[in-house]
Amino acid sequence: MRFSRSLFWLVLAVGGWVLWTRPVWASPSVQETPPQALLWSYLGGGLALFIPLAVILWVASGLTDKERARAALLIPLAVGLTVAAYAAVGFAFEFGGVGLLDARHGFSQLVWEWSALPEQWGPYWGMAGFAGWFLRGGAGSPEAVALFVGHVPWVLTAVFIPLLVLRNRAPSPVPLVVALVAAGIVVPVAGNWVHGGGWLARLGATLGWGHGYVDVGGSGLVGLVGGGMGLALLLAFRLRPLPEDAGEPPRVTDALLAAMAMLFLAIGTVGWALNNPLYDVAQVPLHRVLVNGLLGVAGGAFLPALYIWFVRGEHHPHFPLAGAFAGWVSSLAGLPFLPPWATLGVALTVGFLTPLLLYVVREKLRLDDPAGVVTAALVGGWAGPLAVGLFADGMYGLGWNAIGRGVYQGVKGQGVSGLWVPTGYAADWPGQMYAQLTGAAAHFFWAFLLTTLLGVGISMLVWGIRRLTQARVLVQPSSGEASSGG
Repeated sequence: MRFSRSLFWLVLAVGGWVLWTRPVWASPSVQETPPQALLWSYLGGGLALFIPLAVILWVASGLTDKERARAALLIPLAVGLTVAAYAAVGFAFEFGGVGLLDARHGFSQLVWEWSALPEQWGPYWGMAGFAGWFLRGGAGSPEAVALFVGHVPWVLTAVFIPLLVLRNRAPSPVPLVVALVAAGIVVPVAGNWVHGGGWLARLGATLGWGHGYVDVGGSGLVGLVGGGMGLALLLAFRLRPLPEDAGEPPRVTDALLAAMAMLFLAIGTVGWALNNPLYDVAQVPLHRVLVNGLLGVAGGAFLPALYIWFVRGEHHPHFPLAGAFAGWVSSLAGLPFLPPWATLGVALTVGFLTPLLLYVVREKLRLDDPAGVVTAALVGGWAGPLAVGLFADGMYGLGWNAIGRGVYQGVKGQGVSGLWVPTGYAADWPGQMYAQLTGAAAHFFWAFLLTTLLGVGISMLVWGIRRLTQARVLVQPSSGEASSGG
């Protein structure tokens, strides 16, 4: 209770300081993009909010009424803290240097990119942005606001994966602390490395590895960062073993919620394809983005649904949901760069692997992964970036990450390419795969190691407080003893 009051006063003090300093939004300019031109980005950001909602409903479909009531109290506060932390510091960490990557007037003041490496290494090793705190200093332009609105669903989805792991595992303030750290530091810094012009996106310029790390829709950010945080918390808060019936499928208490989660996942995919104002339609063709996103959902759900039907002779909604989420995550990295047949093939493979890995996690490793969220996120998160290194066909992405603006690999107009490319294009192997492996590993280990330190520290603190409380109860004399002693 004392910790909750302290957290409340801290949030109140920060909010009061922001209001007192009266943040000044960017002044209108004839060079700025009018907000009407960014309408699709704003609408896409709103539609993309169906994705974190789908994850919440997916897990909620396996909760009892009492557990669902506790989650309902936590989720609104977690959403508020996540958005507030991202607006206060997370957006600056992620996009404080985006003006170095995009020359539009709306990003002209977001040009501070920090690096821990000395200047001798060159200018392309940025690790975090340092402009746009509290959405000030140029972060209020129409382009910057569209960028903020479009990436809030990315952050919420990545944050909710570890938060849902903590249900019934830790005191209620712990998920709120995790939400603040994840939305303020872990997710935005990882996002800066690839979407804000950081060092992973520049691997093509620094090391000659293809077009640098390519992850258009956030496979690494959602799958590997969110899943890495979730895995770290599963291990740190492994307070008790699973029951003997752990080999049974995850419990389902409300199949309707699971069905709604599948529908919302498909709807949110449409918004996810429209919500990033950084990408030019010529580089990111919406028709391929939309079809690949939907194929990821459908392909991922197909084989898990058949698997549970053949194994148990009945439908179980969590298996196709886990496969659909894994397939969707696997499609994000190469949304405009993979031909549809490759996206479908990757999603089918990921969907086939997801039930098998769910069995290993629950039965062999004895980890209570709620509804398979962490497992699905990690499977899709690894598959997505690697699929770009294998199947990107070079038809789109001309000049991506400032590489090959006119001619690439000796082919005029060639974009992001992998190993298998159509006739007339040159394979970019193994350079692009090196970049993809490096980016995927960096995202996973950054999230897993940092959250392990946080989770172990919090779990030890919680354990110590419980032991002290128990000790005080044991040594405190009863009322009868106190009166007889008098």
